[in-house]
Amino acid sequence: MRFERHTEKLLLIAIIAIIGLLTIFKNSKPNDIEVNRLTQNMPDEVLESDKFDNQIVVHITGEVNEPGIYEFEDGSRLNDAIEKAGGFTEEADSNSVNLAKKLSDEMKIVIPSVNDIDEAGIHEFLISEDSGKININTAEVNELVELPGIGPKTADKIIEYRENNKFENIEDIKNVAGIGDKIFESIKDLIKVR
Repeated sequence: MRFERHTEKLLLIAIIAIIGLLTIFKNSKPNDIEVNRLTQNMPDEVLESDKFDNQIVVHITGEVNEPGIYEFEDGSRLNDAIEKAGGFTEEADSNSVNLAKKLSDEMKIVIPSVNDIDEAGIHEFLISEDSGKININTAEVNELVELPGIGPKTADKIIEYRENNKFENIEDIKNVAGIGDKIFESIKDLIKVR
């Protein structure tokens, strides 16, 4: 009889110990600890993937106080780039720059000096994107009409199309009414989507 009571006590103690251990393991959340250890030194940009996906990188140089390469949210304007680069220098020709222009990824911006006038009396190029290619996702009407075969009405159609459908590749421009294979062949080397 004593042996059975002793066995029952040991069995009860063992059950309590097992329940206690299970509770400790359950509350310790080792996966959370591991995740915290792995991510504690990562920059926010890596951890916030949505934020990272919406970033564009722009190179700004010329007559700004802090030329360099900067990151912006998609949809930022040239004015944002000027501010981030420390503003115009005293020599900058700020009147020749369109501060409302949308920035695009891989854009290089050269802010001219008041002394940078060529023989024709106009400034050298201010913005270059992939050797002058026009970004059909961000270009305004005045830029689009520079493309062969694209008039103001077709430029309006391009802008209207991209309001609902971002161009994923340059071939998508053929989805715009009035742009067929012939026009595409004449502009394909002059356009880009990023």
